[in-house]
Amino acid sequence: MKIQGVISDMDGVILDSEKLYVRFWCEAGRFYGFPMEEKHALSIRSMARPLASAYHFLGNKKEARSILQVGIFQHTVILMNLLSIYLGLCLDNAETFEETGRRALAIAGAFNLNKLHPGIIREIIDIEPPC
Repeated sequence: MKIQGVISDMDGVILDSEKLYVRFWCEAGRFYGFPMEEKHALSIRSMARPLASAYHFLGNKKEARSILQVGIFQHTVILMNLLSIYLGLCLDNAETFEETGRRALAIAGAFNLNKLHPGIIREIIDIEPPC
């Protein structure tokens, strides 16, 4: 049989993948000891802003904050991963390396990443500064 075309469904239009996505994150969270509700799983998928806005509009600031915390944590981890790569590229400039490293550790401290995600901090600390 000759293939005549390929259908790609990356946004859930043809197949409803949202339910599977939410189920996966909730089960994975429970498995690793981080109980996660559906609203938290949705916030991982860039839904944090509209969900938090809806909760805030309805007067539920506690839920709005909870949703945003998940999204902030996710994006902070991504930022820290990128910063560790960037630091490796700054080894030829001691001043840039030191300033970027200082700022990265300040962000890590502000979001308590040394407790929540110590591996990320290890990546930054383990980079040898330029001489």
